[in-house]
Amino acid sequence: MLEFARFVDQAFLPSLALGVALAIVWRYVPVGRVRTALQWIGSLLFFVPQPFALFLGAYSSRLRLYQLALLSLWGFASFAVLMVRTFSRDAPATPGLLRRVMDWRQTREEIRRTESLRDALGNRPQEASRRAVRGVAALAMAALGLWCGWNIVGDYMLAHRIVAGRVEGARVLSGTRSPSTYQVIINHQGYNITRDLLARLRPGDVVEADVGVASGTILAIRNTVGPPEAGIPRQ
Repeated sequence: MLEFARFVDQAFLPSLALGVALAIVWRYVPVGRVRTALQWIGSLLFFVPQPFALFLGAYSSRLRLYQLALLSLWGFASFAVLMVRTFSRDAPATPGLLRRVMDWRQTREEIRRTESLRDALGNRPQEASRRAVRGVAALAMAALGLWCGWNIVGDYMLAHRIVAGRVEGARVLSGTRSPSTYQVIINHQGYNITRDLLARLRPGDVVEADVGVASGTILAIRNTVGPPEAGIPRQ
């Protein structure tokens, strides 16, 4: 699993960038099989890596950053859409500017299919109970976006806290995050840590580590000195 996580870590940004590039390129290609193929390939390259980054966020510092960024972006985007639908009785399913961007250089048939989907999703009766549920969901998604955004700022943009001490052990907190949360015990204090960094540590090692101020997660190990024969049991 760790090797697969490394592959996702390395391929995530190039895949998204190539997906965005193909999303622009196919709009200049004449209607036909090549245009359709580019649409499918671009969509797959952009969307398929995202669930893997969400699931494997505990395996490396960069995957954790991608996980938090995706959750924050999807949280704020969902909040914006839900708020528009909640407080605008006759609001279109897609705002005008976004609609023009999505329809850019599409054929009439492609625009017709897209509008049919928008109508199916957006033109539903606005009952009071449904508005209330949608409003609560919007606030929940905004809270998710804010929490993940603060973790990005606090852990990856602000100055890190330096922790130095002796490694006493490690543990796995199953069922908490994707797929588990790992912790290392340094000087009787537990710190969250990504799986790739945990693999470098052994009981008795003397370490100096960078800890994010938002979540208390170890994001980098500056120095490790310890007995080479000791080992943390892999779980």
